[in-house]
Amino acid sequence: TFDGVADFDRAQLSVRPETAVPLSAAPVPRARALVQSGADDPHGDHPVFALAGDNTWRRIDVGGLTPVSDAQGNRQAVLDPTSLSPDGRYAAFAQRDDVVVVDLASADVRRFAVVGFNESVAWLGRHLLVSQQETTFLVTMDGAVTRVPYTGTDVAVPADPGDAHQDAAPTDVAELRGGAGQPPVLRRWHPDGRRTELPVAGVDHEVRWSGTGWRHGTVIARAVTVPQGPPAGRLVLVDVDTGAARFAATGQVLSLTTSRVLGWRDATVLLDNDGGREILAWNPATAALTRVTVVTGDPAVVALANGGH
Repeated sequence: TFDGVADFDRAQLSVRPETAVPLSAAPVPRARALVQSGADDPHGDHPVFALAGDNTWRRIDVGGLTPVSDAQGNRQAVLDPTSLSPDGRYAAFAQRDDVVVVDLASADVRRFAVVGFNESVAWLGRHLLVSQQETTFLVTMDGAVTRVPYTGTDVAVPADPGDAHQDAAPTDVAELRGGAGQPPVLRRWHPDGRRTELPVAGVDHEVRWSGTGWRHGTVIARAVTVPQGPPAGRLVLVDVDTGAARFAATGQVLSLTTSRVLGWRDATVLLDNDGGREILAWNPATAALTRVTVVTGDPAVVALANGGH
C-alpha cells in the first residue's frame, strides 16, 4: 500500500494520461497523491490527476479549474503541495474569487467565495487557509471567511491525520518567518488566545525558507536555502515550544531552491526534490535519506496524503 514509507516505491507517480479515468465516472475513497505536470509551464492548461489506492489514475474533470494568477498576471500551477487533505479525501484549489473543494469520494464540488486573486490553499484541520498576495483568510466548511493575522505561506501545516477531522477552527497555529537578512522567528497563536514570538535559534539570518513547513506533533520540518559558500538546500527541524532548530543530517545536499517538504508519513519527513522529479524520505531516528519514487516526464507539482488508510 501507499500507507507506509517502505511501500512508496511501488506507487507509480508517473502519470499516464491515456489510462486515466475521469473522476466524475469513477470516484475514489481517497487519493494517495495529486500530481500536475508542467510545473515549469504556467501558461499551459495542465490537468490535475489523482492516484487511487490501486495505483490507477483519475483525471479531475470537475470544478472547472483554471490556472492561478496573482494581481500582476503571473500564472502558476493550480495544484499546491498542500491541496490534498491529510486523509486523502478532499482536494482544494485556489481560483480567482473563490476556492474549489472536490470530494474525491463522490466527485461533488463545493465553491467558497473568497474575493480576490487567491494564490494558494492549505488544509488546517477541516478548514482552509487561503493566501493572497497581501492577505490570508481562513475558510470554514460552512462558508465563513475570516481574515487571519498570520501569513499563509509561512504557517506550518499540520500533517497529523487526526487534525483532518477537527471541525473547530484551529486554535494552535505556528508560523516560521524571517530569514533573507531578517532574524528567523517562530510565531505561535495558542489555544488560550496568547500570541508568542521566539527566535529560531540555530538558523542563520541569511537562510531563505523554501516551500511549506509541515508540523508533526511539536516539530516543524521546512526546507531552506543556505547561501554561505556554494548555495545549497537543507532540511531544518524546529521545536514549536522552544524555537530551537537543527539542520537535519540528510547525508546529501538537496537541489538548490527546488526542494520542499511535502509532509510527514510514519514519523518520516517527505521531500520533493529537484523540482518535483523525485520524492525522498528522511528518517529522523536513523538520519537515513532514501529515494521513494521518481516522477518521470515534465517537472510536476505533487501533493501527498499524510494520514488515513
